[in-house]
Amino acid sequence: MQWARSIGVVPLVMAAATLGLPLLMVVVFARIREQVEAGLAALGAAAPAAYALGLAILTGVALSPTWLLALFSGYLFGPVMGSVAAVSGVTGGAAIGFLLAKTIASERVRASIAMSERAEAIRSALVDRRFRDEVFAIALVRFPPNSPFAATNLALAVVGAKFWPFIVATPIGMAPRTILAAVLGALGKAANENFGDVLENQPNWVRVAGIVLLLAVLIAIYQIFSRWITAALPEHLRNRGGPAPVSEHTGGTDDRSPALDD
Repeated sequence: MQWARSIGVVPLVMAAATLGLPLLMVVVFARIREQVEAGLAALGAAAPAAYALGLAILTGVALSPTWLLALFSGYLFGPVMGSVAAVSGVTGGAAIGFLLAKTIASERVRASIAMSERAEAIRSALVDRRFRDEVFAIALVRFPPNSPFAATNLALAVVGAKFWPFIVATPIGMAPRTILAAVLGALGKAANENFGDVLENQPNWVRVAGIVLLLAVLIAIYQIFSRWITAALPEHLRNRGGPAPVSEHTGGTDDRSPALDD
């Protein structure tokens, strides 16, 4: 489909930029660290809020990976305030990215999806749900440490996720990895390491745990979303006047009421 190809180009561009940006940002930060710390000290109690605002802007327009700025946050403000600033900034960045995607691409992609009965049924089954179910689904998508931030904002916006469930779910899903990054940054500062050493000396268990969590969440997402789609698809096709799916057990038309959660 044309809409799928259009969406697919954006994550590729984001991924290419993300590969080079962290190294460049670490080099720049190492050179201007003292000036940054002096500037933040001059802001006093407002420094974490100012940092969170900058983090939101940079991540919202996909100019920086969230984990790196969370590391910076912990390095600059310590584990507690660094975590608060990082999670707040990530949530703000998600809101910016979501609203930008809604403005630029949402209606066009939604119209393309609506042309396919099955694609529209799958989209509806995933995001046209009651508040707590949508929050749960989005938080689950956000949870893996390797989940691409900007691409996820884009995908959720264009398929019609609602704004408030998105905003509530984002800090829930992203808090664990964001706080972990901030704590690692704070530990590096406490050990008198420069920022490049903080990145190089991440414990192996962090990488292993990230891979294990990613696989576990992908399995959970597949099982939950498959159940939702299977339940919603027959009802959607009946409402649109399409043929009802054939039951695997009887070989005939499946007239059972779908077990929707709402």
